Amino acid sequence: FEHFILLTQLHFIIAYFLLSFTMEMISSLLHKTDPNKLLEDFIFAHTKTTRAGEEFISKLRHQVFLFEKPASQKVKKVKKHKNITGRQKVLKNIGEIPKDSIDYKSFIPLANLWKQYATEVLGHVVTNPTKGQITSNCQKLVRMDYHGCIITVLDSKCASYIGHTGIVIKESQNTFTIVNLEDEKKTIPKRNTVFAFKHGSVMFRLYGNNFKVKPSLRCSKRFKDKPTTEFS
Repeated sequence: FEHFILLTQLHFIIAYFLLSFTMEMISSLLHKTDPNKLLEDFIFAHTKTTRAGEEFISKLRHQVFLFEKPASQKVKKVKKHKNITGRQKVLKNIGEIPKDSIDYKSFIPLANLWKQYATEVLGHVVTNPTKGQITSNCQKLVRMDYHGCIITVLDSKCASYIGHTGIVIKESQNTFTIVNLEDEKKTIPKRNTVFAFKHGSVMFRLYGNNFKVKPSLRCSKRFKDKPTTEFS
């Protein structure tokens, strides 16, 4: 309760001070008195000593006082764009190659570039590698990009896929999409499928079950020795 009385008295003193100053400002405007001189006289009249008044005036100089509440600036909220889902990509055919553009010959330059890329990654491959060379090659095969690689389906749980050969034009987490010599697009699932490609004089096998990872994330995947299952 005492704090409330003190605050009330303080508010009353401030109000009285502002009212008195406002009345004197009006009077100065009517008599064309210098407002700066009026403010100094007003401060000296309400301070105990001249030194206190001068210190107070020095603090007020070069200060900006707002007597009105500044207009609030509305911050515009930036709308966050939602990432498109995989289902929406399929429905809108995003990333799909039009059927009219599928031509085996047009992808041959891509296949030639991939051969150069494979040479840089795999280097010189020997026909009788050591165990350490096999492990190193496996690590490289898992991390490689296969867009442009000419692959063949050696074995699959679905017999209709066996024998398909073509250039890889798209890879997803679960499939390889190839274009064959007849300019047909085929989508081959990785699951329970064995692929093969030839580099130099060496034939490499890719077990699809070990490649069921997004191509963008596969570069960080570490190869683990796992037993493979032959399909019948």
